[in-house]
Amino acid sequence: MSQQVRVYRELDLKYAARIIGRQVIVKTAAYTVLPADAGKLLIANHATVAVTFTLPAVAACKGLTFYFANIGAAGMAITGGTADKMVVTNDAAADTVTYSTANQIIGAACMVWGDGSNYYFFQMSDCTMTITT
Repeated sequence: MSQQVRVYRELDLKYAARIIGRQVIVKTAAYTVLPADAGKLLIANHATVAVTFTLPAVAACKGLTFYFANIGAAGMAITGGTADKMVVTNDAAADTVTYSTANQIIGAACMVWGDGSNYYFFQMSDCTMTITT
């Protein structure tokens, strides 16, 4: 993918996020999400290495919502800050959700909401995800 196409894709996501009132944070390496990142759109953008987002301890995130999207060719992973506390499709005790299936990476998006006891994972794209327990 050319640098120009990558820049346009990133600008499109930033523009879309601004329209819906979200601050955008682009990451090219592993990142530990902070409670202060709630409500922001965290974007993974790396061509060769998947970007891993590690959520804060679930107890610190009661009522907080995090948004994630991927524009990099390598994919992204979202890991719960507390083991076995992610509620994902057919799994009430997941640890990690990964987007790494070929042709199902770019455009992956999800929302994660915390109630102080668990994180609830909402798929916002039709990209394939892998759930690790």
